Amino acid sequence: MRQRSGYLISVALLIAAAALDATSAQASIPASWPLTSVSATPAWTVHQKAVGAASAGQQETATVYLRQPRIVAAERFAAEVSDPRSALYRHFLSPAQYRTRFAPGSASVAAVSGYLRAQGLRIAAVPANHLYIQASGTVGQMQNAFHTALMTYEAGGTPVVAPAAALRLPTSVARDVAGVAGLDTRVTTAVRTSPAATSVTCSAYTFQHTAVLPTAYGRTVFPTQGCGYTPAPAT
Repeated sequence: MRQRSGYLISVALLIAAAALDATSAQASIPASWPLTSVSATPAWTVHQKAVGAASAGQQETATVYLRQPRIVAAERFAAEVSDPRSALYRHFLSPAQYRTRFAPGSASVAAVSGYLRAQGLRIAAVPANHLYIQASGTVGQMQNAFHTALMTYEAGGTPVVAPAAALRLPTSVARDVAGVAGLDTRVTTAVRTSPAATSVTCSAYTFQHTAVLPTAYGRTVFPTQGCGYTPAPAT
């Protein structure tokens, strides 16, 4: 009897160890921390029945857009450098100057990136203008990171993945986040296949030009992709 009790205790310890290992990606975020919604449930899922849960091991990529704390000042400056009546007319900024004056700071990038890495996600890209952080990982890791459930739906005969609930982040992280895109693959598929997607005008600064896209985190109008910067050839 004593031997059997010892065996049962060993099994219980192994199960507990496995559970701890499965949740280790969230160990740095106390369960009691308040959460804040950063992206609403896709509206189209309300009228679409889920086929089932998305495969936990399926790879997904999310783009976390950082809050632009000085966007109003940037828009004002852009208007002034374009206005012949302004003292700032044609006093353009270099990309580096723009980033220093108006882009989200390194502290915001570090805070959001650190949280995503703690959840097991890999940081795939962070542009120099700090507009967004692109992270990749499995469905299971995305669900843990954004406190949601990813489901598989049939959309026009094509299986797509989308959140079944709003995406949420710890409030201390959410304050630096404007929204999250990419986990609704119905939207990304529509953007890739839309003829208009190849004809939009790029933007020299945020919201210089906009495009109407499928609804994501409560809006349909988004800034177009940045034009980038091509340095002058060396002489």
